[in-house]
Amino acid sequence: MTAIRGRGDLRASAVDVVCNDSRVARLRNSRLPGADRSAAILIGGGLIALLAGLAIIRLFLWSDGVPAPAEVTLSDVFDTEALAADRDFRRPIRALAVAAAFIPLIAGIALIAFSRRIASLLDRASALPTAAAGVVIGAGLAAAIGVVRLPVGALINERLRDGGVVRRGTGSWALDALQGIGVQVVVFAVAIGGLSLAVRYLPRAWPAAVAGGLIAIAVAVAFVSPLVIQPLFENTRPVEDAALAAEIRELADLAGVDVSEVVVNDAASRSRTFNARVEGIGATRRVVLFDTLIDEGDREQLRWTVAHELAHEKHRHIAKGLTGYTLMMIPLTLLAAGMVALLTGSGPGRPDRLTALRRTAIAAGAIVVLITVSAPIQNGVSRAYEAEADWTALQITDEPLAAIRARAASRSRARSDPDPPRALHLWFGSHPTHRERVGLALRDLETS
Repeated sequence: MTAIRGRGDLRASAVDVVCNDSRVARLRNSRLPGADRSAAILIGGGLIALLAGLAIIRLFLWSDGVPAPAEVTLSDVFDTEALAADRDFRRPIRALAVAAAFIPLIAGIALIAFSRRIASLLDRASALPTAAAGVVIGAGLAAAIGVVRLPVGALINERLRDGGVVRRGTGSWALDALQGIGVQVVVFAVAIGGLSLAVRYLPRAWPAAVAGGLIAIAVAVAFVSPLVIQPLFENTRPVEDAALAAEIRELADLAGVDVSEVVVNDAASRSRTFNARVEGIGATRRVVLFDTLIDEGDREQLRWTVAHELAHEKHRHIAKGLTGYTLMMIPLTLLAAGMVALLTGSGPGRPDRLTALRRTAIAAGAIVVLITVSAPIQNGVSRAYEAEADWTALQITDEPLAAIRARAASRSRARSDPDPPRALHLWFGSHPTHRERVGLALRDLETS
């Protein structure tokens, strides 16, 4: 009996080896018959949906009625000596910012390239459920992007501080950066954890489920951010100047926006930037003023900045932006599914755990890559909304000369380039250039 048991153990070991080899073989050769056809259908459908989404954005969500900016001679508005110095100051910062912007692209490509190895490592942790393995992928991806960006961000902050643009030291900046990474880790973990479940248990419908999930997360973040995320990075208090609060409410009435309260944050501890924002919905909507705007700016700068932010609310730019995000995420998810089908195949049956984890990694990497390379589209829409907010603010305040002075002051404090390289601005610029914004105010002056 002992000899028989020994032979049985040997046979069992041989079976284990064969099974393990077969699992590796399945992962290496997991493309199914018709995979190329499935990939072609998904990618073709994604491209068609992308074109349709762009058409809908342009026809129904775009900002119309904003005239072309007037021609601007920079020396008439800005100090030419300061411009030359500030362009030299901004050049290395711009290079670092571009490098940081492409880190997610590299991370996404790496995740796709090493998807087989990542899936094998996670599959060996048999006690780890599929969703938990997806959480690990998401948290690891977000942490990797954030950690690699840290030294780049530190260099940018150091140069901005040396140039007098920001005030916070490296320690304060690092704390905010680490908190930002923490928020990103949570969002990525939830998103890719859900992605792993959808890929495993909805083999045909997972692209639709994932698109819906990503849209739901974006909506949730938009609503929760003022209540949960913003307080991590700033403190706010009610505005003590009753006359100022009344003036802000009057601007809100002119814009047709209901505001529940006016508060001020502690921006001066971090930056010299003049800014404001409107946050919340319905009865919780409020105007947040940067304390720099109150303490270091003048009233016309304040009025112009607040009117611009109220104009975003008037035109429902947040809701339109979320709608545009929805129209973009549907085709991007289809394109990611096409990449999954191209590399691993697709079929009606439920994939095994190993295949599901590899598909999760590929899909996550592809979505990150696609979101990164679609930045010019996102920023093009953003620039259109910002121009509309500028034009509406000019109508609300009827003070184009004040708007020009405010723009000049903002540029000077930020030491920014009023006319950056065209290609870089089209890819990375979320706002019109200072030249364009001054030109819009001049156009209003011509027509008033």
